Amino acid sequence: MQVGHPIGVSSRLSQTLAKNLKWLMAQAGEDQVILARRSGVPQRTISTVLHARVSPQLRTVEALAAAYRLPAWALLVDDDPERLGLLQRLPPLVDRYLHVSETTRAYIDEVAEQSPTYRR
Repeated sequence: MQVGHPIGVSSRLSQTLAKNLKWLMAQAGEDQVILARRSGVPQRTISTVLHARVSPQLRTVEALAAAYRLPAWALLVDDDPERLGLLQRLPPLVDRYLHVSETTRAYIDEVAEQSPTYRR
């Protein structure tokens, strides 16, 4: 079992991780067995994480996050879980942006500057 110390100092992080992981699983329509297969983390460990009974080791958090194409830190941020969906979509968008022509990139930048949503 890939778990760390029992809940204590980091129980809040464990609860945040559980909340975020439950949200991701619900969005993907996955259960623990499917996530275990995709992440390589034993189903029993996933159950323990989902119930916030332990603080998992970093490599467990990394494996769970990687199954959803997220960095490990994203699962530990106590924020609106829906932002995780944005984080999942961001890397491919950035990659596409970096591989378009200079002209297209300039157009995207111009549109972004004009939109109050994307202003820096």
